[in-house]
Formats: sequence, C-alpha cells, structure tokens
Amino acid sequence: MPDFKRWLLNAAKFSNDLPQGEFTWSPAKHFLFKRCLRAWYFRHYLAQGGWDLHANDNSMQCYLEKYLTTFHAWIGNVLESAMASALSNIAGVRVEKEREEALIEEMQIHVSTSMITAEQQLSREEYLHDPKKLSFAELHYQTGEFSCVEELLSEAYRQFRLFFELFTDSHLPRLIVSIDPLSWHLPPEHKTFYYHEIPVSLRPWIFAVSRKKLIAFEFRSYPDPEDLTGFSNTEDNTESGLKEKTLATWTASRYREHTTEIHSIRFSGEGLFPRKIIPSQLNSSLVGKSAKEMLKKINHGRGVAIEQFPCTEKAEICLSCHFRGLCSKLGR
Repeated sequence: MPDFKRWLLNAAKFSNDLPQGEFTWSPAKHFLFKRCLRAWYFRHYLAQGGWDLHANDNSMQCYLEKYLTTFHAWIGNVLESAMASALSNIAGVRVEKEREEALIEEMQIHVSTSMITAEQQLSREEYLHDPKKLSFAELHYQTGEFSCVEELLSEAYRQFRLFFELFTDSHLPRLIVSIDPLSWHLPPEHKTFYYHEIPVSLRPWIFAVSRKKLIAFEFRSYPDPEDLTGFSNTEDNTESGLKEKTLATWTASRYREHTTEIHSIRFSGEGLFPRKIIPSQLNSSLVGKSAKEMLKKINHGRGVAIEQFPCTEKAEICLSCHFRGLCSKLGR
C-alpha cells in the first residue's frame, strides 16, 4: 500500500522528481497540459499537500483554487449524482412504471438536498476553511455573472426546475428504468487500468453492463445552446472525445465482447439535448506521446520548479482558469 500522505507532502516540496510508478495519464490531464503548463503543474503537483496546516501559503492557496467549480459544471454534477442516488434508492421497485415515477421523485429529492447544502456552505463561505466544501469561481473571483449567493441559487433553482420539466416529458426516464436494476455500477468507482503499459485513470461513470453492452450516462450543462453546435454522435477524431474513448478502452479490457454506448444528456436554458455516442478506443500513439511529454517535465533529474512551467499566452484561457488568483500573485 503506497504511503499516500508521504507522497502528497513530498510533491508539495518539489525538491525531487516524482517516481514514475506514481504517474497516471487521463484525458483531463492531457488537455490541461496542452492548455497551460503552469495550471497543470498547479493542479497536479503544487496543490498536493495544500490541505496540511504546515504547507506553505502557495500550496494552500493552490489547493483552495483547485476545488473551485463553475456554475454549469456544478449543475451537471448535481444531476449526475442525483441519478446515481435515485438508482440506488429505487433498486427494490420492480414495476417499470412505478420505477419511472420513483426515479424522477428521488432525483428531485437529491437536487433539493443539494440546494439546501449549497445555501448553507456558500452563505458561510465554508470553503475558505475547508476547500472541499462547495465554492464557485464566479463568486470567488467576482466575475460578474452573479452578484451574490442568493442570485446564483435562484438561477440554479430555475435551471433545475426547467430540467425536470423537460426530463419528465422525454424518453430518458423510460430508457433508464428499462435497464436491469441489478446491472448498474454507480460512482464513486475510480478505476486505473494499463493501456500499452501506461497507467490510465478513468473518472467515475454511471453505467450498466447488460446484454453485451456497457451503457453509460452523463449530464452536462451549458450556458448557451450555441455551445452544443458541432456535436457529433461519433467521436472518431484523434483529439475529440478522449473521455468517452477512455471508457470504451476500459470496457474492451474488462468486458472483451461488449460495446460501449454513452448517453450524453446535454442541457441549456433553451432545452434538453440528449445524444447517443458510440465511441472508438484510444489512440495508442496519442496516449504514449502525451504521457512521455508529461513525464519528461517532472522526471529529468533537476527537480521541479515553477520556472519550468510557463503559463499560456492566451488571455481567454487565463480568464477562465481556476488558478488565476495564484498565477497573478506569483507573476507570469
């Protein structure tokens, strides 16, 4: 069993290279590495150990900013956790029509509970003392989308109410309850698997394994319906759909004769846009090259320092970065 606390504290010091055996590749790491080296360094290394009272100020600030979320990311996460909670709670309901009604009701209960928790944690700014408590970049950085906690929660209430109006009238509840209740695998299920000898981290999914298929669901919220344009049902470009391809690759390694089918339930204030994706598997060249570039940055025999991780030159990326507070403090 690895000494996790020792690793975190050592990572925060950055006097030595990170042992290769503790490295994992993931789509999120890949895209952050490409967007901004400094943000990648902050999130995956400087933030480690920032929870410790003896950590330096920069690590503690980095740890806090790491856990900032955004309004629309939170909406999607709440809906996804609501579905997982509902499926767990209705496992004993056998009549399909009753299951459909119970699914919607349990999801609504979970969302209501999440709203109450959000109001309590945000009004007290609990995240300033415990960064794992709910916090929003829009409020922390006063970006202008919401003037106060009450305004943000009011908009969240409106979004959730609209979602359930659309969701209830859609085919989705019927599709979900038609799947064998004993076949579901619910988060949190963090998985790591080897792909061409590279350890790959798979984020938690809601999925069922049934009839030679792995059927997964995700919820994603967008501020503008135009953000949904150009979305494809098939993710076959090398760089696109890496998260979905990672799941398909894990499916192939775990259930060799199964196909992967992902139902991406995308939501904006203008409507519900469900899509079915049949992803291809990961490209081994892309993963190998990406992992090699990351390891080259942290395992080169000279230790690791912030000077080796320049921030991006693209202002639009900086404006949406969770670490813009610390980055501004330390200078470009």
